[in-house]
Parts: sequence; C-alpha cells; structure tokens
Amino acid sequence: MTATNVLPPKPAARLFGVLTVLLAVGCGHLPFESTTRQPQLMAPPELRPAFGSWGFTTEILEELSSDQFTVYRFSFETYCDVLGRTETVSGELYRPTTEGPHPLIAVAPILGGAVGNYIECRAFGEYSAEQDYASYYLYQDVKLLKAYEEASSLERRLRQWVRSMIKALDTISDHYPIDEQRLGTFGISLGGIRTVVLAAAEPRFKAHVVCMAGGGIPRIVDTSQEGMVLRYMRRRTEVQRVSRERIVQDFHMNLLTDPASVASAIDPSTVLMFIAEFDNKVPVETCWLLHEALGRPECRTSPTGHYTSIVVLPWAISHSYEFFARKFTADAVGSEGR
Repeated sequence: MTATNVLPPKPAARLFGVLTVLLAVGCGHLPFESTTRQPQLMAPPELRPAFGSWGFTTEILEELSSDQFTVYRFSFETYCDVLGRTETVSGELYRPTTEGPHPLIAVAPILGGAVGNYIECRAFGEYSAEQDYASYYLYQDVKLLKAYEEASSLERRLRQWVRSMIKALDTISDHYPIDEQRLGTFGISLGGIRTVVLAAAEPRFKAHVVCMAGGGIPRIVDTSQEGMVLRYMRRRTEVQRVSRERIVQDFHMNLLTDPASVASAIDPSTVLMFIAEFDNKVPVETCWLLHEALGRPECRTSPTGHYTSIVVLPWAISHSYEFFARKFTADAVGSEGR
C-alpha cells in the first residue's frame, strides 16, 4: 500500500526546505507564564451531546494507507437537533499499524477543507501516524458559508459539529485501543476556531494546538480578506438586501459560541498557539485577542501571512508534536504522583 504524497516533489521539496529554514529563523516564541487565572471547570453544557450514536461502520481506504498506518473511513448515525432528524456522520481515522493503545488527536478541517479534499487533515494524519499517534476528523459540507444563512444557523451548526466530534471520540474509543490519558486537538484557521470550542466543551482532551485562529467572530467576518468570507458578505447583502453593518450586528447578537467567550473553560497551560504576523484572512489582531482570552498560552509566531505560512508548516508540525509529547508526559508523571 502507498500513501498519498502531500509534500512537494523534488526538486521543489529542496526549495521548500530552504524557505522553511530561512523563515523559521525569523519565527518567535512566547512561553506560557503562569497566571492567577483559574480555568472554568465546567464545560458549557449546551455544547455537550444530548443523544448517543449507533450503527458504527468502517472501511479501509487502501489508496491512503501505508505500511505505517491504516486509514479508515468511518460513519455512524445520530440525532441532529439542527436538522430535527437523524443524520449520518462520516470521517476518517488514521491509525498506526503498531500495537496500541495510541494517543488520539482530534483534527478540525479548515474552511475550504472539503474543497481541497482535506489535504491538511490527511497530511497531519500521515505525520501523526508516523509519530505513533492516531488522529481523526469529520467530513463537512463543501460550502460552509451560504448566502442565505444567518449567524444563528452557523451557531447551531458549530454546536452540532462539536457534539459530533465528541460522539466520534466515544465511538472510536469503543472500537479501537486508544490511550484515553493522551487525547489532544489540532486545528488551523477555521479549524483552530472550532478547536477552541471543542477544547472548552470536552475536558478529556489534555493538549491543544491552535493555528492562525482568532477570537471575536463578528470582527473576523467584518475585516477578513479571505475570499470565501468576502463572497459570503457580498452575496448575503445581495440576497437578503441588508447592509454589511446589519450582518456584523447579526453575528454580535446570535453567534454566541465565540472562541473568545468560551476560552476561560480551557487551562492555558494546555494550549500552544501559532500566529502568522501578517495574517489578513484571520486578521492578526483577532489572533492576539484570542491569545489574551485563553490566558496568554505558549505561542509561536512566524513572519508570514495566512497562506504563505505553508512554507513553515513542517516547522509548525514539528513543534506541535514536541508540545503534545511534553504535555502528555507531564500529565502521565502527574497522574503517577497523585
């Protein structure tokens, strides 16, 4: 079996490597400094699943698997209160071929994840498995921002995604040997925004990597230069015949599960952030707002924009796994000492 190659081919890989080294030299590091802020111990109750799941099935994706890991497409049935009916939840699980139990990382796709065939989730899954970690993510709609959707609809879908991720964690843990003391989350951009909400809702996750994500979603919607966001704003003003200011007000009033508002539920010592200093897709000032709301966790910065951060991706993933290993080891030592 051969895995899908998600890295640049040679000689492009050599140039990619040189750029990574040059840019990494300009990257910064802000260590976490313990504060007096105590995390909120109770997860927001409205984010917790109210219904279970059933009918778990899997199939092996031979074209994505390798000698080091097996990729499963999984699905299960659950009740969706957004739709008011049952729905099928599907995703992919990357599992090392070594004997478990394995640490498990929950991965949140980017805004255009389905459009790009989840390349970032699959690249992360391959690297995870090579480090002897399992990982999973859920499929999403190709178009997440629809012109007719108001903030209340997006709020309901965000909450439903969090519940489905928790149900997937439960279901995967029931069927595969997972080390439940070593559970983490990882997300980039929109994935990072959703990762913060998932981390706030599910205390079993012990370490969180949040990349290029911001707090204050109304401000992000208003100032982002991301093409999908710009098209959403333009089309919604046309379709609903409302002003831009009215749309931003709608987000202020009706998108309640903002990462900045739930951040106090997360222990800042369990978070590593990555911030691109010239990001205008998730505007960098909103990234620093989220950093503050999270209690100023450990943070690494890069002299890049949102999409140009691809050149420091190997550097970021390497530091992400160093962080996971550090947190999981510290938790294991702490558990033995109690």
